[in-house]
Amino acid sequence: MKLIHIVHVQKFNKRHMPEQLHYVGTVRELAKKLVGYQQRGDFETVQELLGHLRKSDVDKDFDLVHSYEVKAESAVMRSQISG
Repeated sequence: MKLIHIVHVQKFNKRHMPEQLHYVGTVRELAKKLVGYQQRGDFETVQELLGHLRKSDVDKDFDLVHSYEVKAESAVMRSQISG
């Protein structure tokens, strides 16, 4: 079983409306996308990852939307969630 998380990111911009993004994946996948390759294994829980992101980037707001378990990840399921 894998635990998959959906994280909502709101990026604030002084001249335009905030940009809204969603990221889907395991803690390791989210860390790779949001923090970078070097630190992707440094977080054991999504709460640790979100805490780090909130402290390191004050121009963005990071919120956990939903978490769920999957038995096996399929390309069809991934594309339905992402798109």
